[in-house]
Amino acid sequence: MEELVAEIVASMLNVLVEVAFVLWVEIVNWVSVSLLTWIQNDLGALIAESVRAAFFTLGAVTLAAYGAVKASWDELRRFLIEALVEFEQVSSTVWIKRFTTTLLKVLESGQPTLIKREVEEEVDWDHLPLEVRSAWWNSAQKNHKVDFIEVRDKEIQTLTH
Repeated sequence: MEELVAEIVASMLNVLVEVAFVLWVEIVNWVSVSLLTWIQNDLGALIAESVRAAFFTLGAVTLAAYGAVKASWDELRRFLIEALVEFEQVSSTVWIKRFTTTLLKVLESGQPTLIKREVEEEVDWDHLPLEVRSAWWNSAQKNHKVDFIEVRDKEIQTLTH
């Protein structure tokens, strides 16, 4: 079981790394549009070509990392059936954050079994995610649920297209 949890944590960290790569795409666009033009005009074509080559190489590494992140997520999705985060208001200042995961585990006998785990903690208003607070302000919504898998699937699709 500990190995399974370690794999899930490692896969989730890989997904977080992918978000950093999104920023890399923005940096590459900025460099190609403005920085390389400035370098070529003010420092010369030879230096501009070196900078262009460096960013091209880093871009290739980034694409390989995208592939690794997608592969890690696909591997995690093989056994991660459900991952929900639910926020529930219990008083004017206290909310409950409930993280529910359901995993598919294959027993030594070869039989698949589902393992469900629920972790609950109290959260004060200041530590609620922005979308939960916004939903409450807009409609006094006392429950808010986020499907972690759905969110990550969309992020992965965005990165690979």
